[in-house]
Amino acid sequence: MLRGGNAFSLGASTLGGALNFVTNSGVSSPGGTARLEGGSDGFFRGQAAYGVAVGPYEGYVSNSWTQQNGHRHNSAGQANRFNANGAYRWNDNVETRIIVSSNTIWQQIPGALTRVSALNSPRTPASANELNNYQRNLNTLRLGTITGIQATPELRFELGGSYVERRLYHPIFQLVRNQTGDINLFARGSYDGQAFGLRNRTSFGVTFAEGSTDNKRFINDDGIQGNRTYQSEDLARTTTLYAENALYVLPQVALVAGFQGGFAYRSSRNILNPALSGAGSWNWANPRAGLLYEVTPTIQAYANFTWSTEPPTLSDLIALVPLGGFSRLNAQRAYTAEIGTRGQHGRVAWEVAAYRSWLRDEIQLLLGPQPNSSYAQNVQGRTIHQGVEVALNYTIADNLLGDGDRLSSRAAWTFSDFRFSDNATYHDNQLPGAPRHVLRQELRYRHASGAWIAPTIEVVPQGFYADNANTLRSNPYTLFGIRGGAELPPPRCCRAPWPIRRCLRRASAAASSPACR
Repeated sequence: MLRGGNAFSLGASTLGGALNFVTNSGVSSPGGTARLEGGSDGFFRGQAAYGVAVGPYEGYVSNSWTQQNGHRHNSAGQANRFNANGAYRWNDNVETRIIVSSNTIWQQIPGALTRVSALNSPRTPASANELNNYQRNLNTLRLGTITGIQATPELRFELGGSYVERRLYHPIFQLVRNQTGDINLFARGSYDGQAFGLRNRTSFGVTFAEGSTDNKRFINDDGIQGNRTYQSEDLARTTTLYAENALYVLPQVALVAGFQGGFAYRSSRNILNPALSGAGSWNWANPRAGLLYEVTPTIQAYANFTWSTEPPTLSDLIALVPLGGFSRLNAQRAYTAEIGTRGQHGRVAWEVAAYRSWLRDEIQLLLGPQPNSSYAQNVQGRTIHQGVEVALNYTIADNLLGDGDRLSSRAAWTFSDFRFSDNATYHDNQLPGAPRHVLRQELRYRHASGAWIAPTIEVVPQGFYADNANTLRSNPYTLFGIRGGAELPPPRCCRAPWPIRRCLRRASAAASSPACR
């Protein structure tokens, strides 16, 4: 997780930062693993995975499946997720990896309830959702590749791209049925060497993404497709260039500067009513300045001042129930000051960040004037997002009840103060949807055999507002839970994948092996 301006080096232009997903590989996760989970309301999740690395080849494959009956009526779901990747090392400095993933998801939607219904009959679905069999069903296929080139010991390049196809079957107040194809390309580089006799780290890159959607809606007849009510051809295109440099003016202190420029284009061609068609473009230039202090090899402190820009998405620009066609929204812009520290010392690992963001043209999703309608709009004037995020892991004791066992604790506290700033209508009211305080705690005992048990608690001591006028507020709550499991060593067959290894060795020699037939 890269918070705020720390995601700048990946080209992220969003306010909150970015998640950098690093997949398992045949090198990082060799052998076989299996996982089973179960819980209340018919919840079940299983995963099987296998990784292998031999010579210049490596591969990893994983399949997981989830099903649940749901706590509420009309909330059952099933999902199957497949991920695989394989790599070939051409030489000591060049490697190519290919990634394949697919998702098949079926999910019923119980809908929102009034406060009275939620408190007195929480298992009841919204009547329209049950009557019209609301669902969200999604099939996704993703193909991707990345090639890493270590040009010199200091200089590295990475090139790659992906194609994603999504098919959505989504019975709600209407039946939404669309097909989307996304193309993503990127090139990035990094340099870790010297400049002016000082240590210097540089990262730079460019990203390009284009997505096209055949967007159709039909009458929903109990989850069955009826007559067509809407059709449009939608296009989204975004290009971002970025560069960041960290110059170590002292052995442990780096001055950080960065710049990001981007361009976004969105269009929608309404097939049934061309008057509702539209297009728009947005561009931005985001600078960044920061300071990094490496207290020790495992402890860092940092400060950032970062600009960010988020152009509206197609979902923002095209209301689910048409309310006048393509919206004319401004990009959401912000500048953020943040300080933080992260690290590990002895039995303690932590991450702490405090931030304040000044936003202009924040994009909000509001209820529309018609039943079942919603639309996005820019907040007039400025808004403030500020808060503190704390995560703490602590090993309380080792060998507590016997050799090899451990008692540990994980805790997290989030403080969020999101509000209007001198708004003509809402003054300094709080923005809806975010509780001011969220506290989570887990205490885990792990036996040397691999079995573990972990009681948990989540506390929201103060409810959050559900509207801009701050007239409706949720209730505070406390959730208690307990989890348990066992991490068992894999069987011998999964620790020593000899048939696969023989296959890979023979493949590298352009021969065949009986073990592969």
